[in-house]
Amino acid sequence: MSYVKKLIKLGCERSEEFCQAYDEETQAIATMKSLVDLRRARGLSQGDVAARLGVSQPRVAEIERGLAGMQATTLFRYATVVGARIEVRPTSKES
Repeated sequence: MSYVKKLIKLGCERSEEFCQAYDEETQAIATMKSLVDLRRARGLSQGDVAARLGVSQPRVAEIERGLAGMQATTLFRYATVVGARIEVRPTSKES
């Protein structure tokens, strides 16, 4: 097990809040990576997405790298621009 994974495991053992925040961030990163991969597969540039969203290309770059917070509506609009749909469904920790 890597040093980083050991630290994450320790953090989760010590704090449910840490573990929840880590899980949420991991999920957010995976979602954005999927959307960026789809953007690239569709041949869209960050500039193309920016124009359709009505924002600047640097803003799209920040969003894609996770450097800028965004509202859920922005995420849904980004997904629509790249030809995706985000669905929210309930889950449980047991599943």
